[in-house]
Amino acid sequence: MRTIINDYNFKKTFLIILVSFWGDINKGIMVASSLYTGIIMVILITVLPKFKQLVSFGQSCFL
Repeated sequence: MRTIINDYNFKKTFLIILVSFWGDINKGIMVASSLYTGIIMVILITVLPKFKQLVSFGQSCFL
């Protein structure tokens, strides 16, 4: 899991997903669904009900 989070392409794509969530939650879900399955979707589904947690998770990936 740490390897995926530390991967630059993952960070870049996750930023796109965050931007999509910011503009349109449904669009964000579509983007995430088309890119990842399994553990990544589990993370997104887990944090989806709490938008602040999603933002915090995104920030922790980039900072």
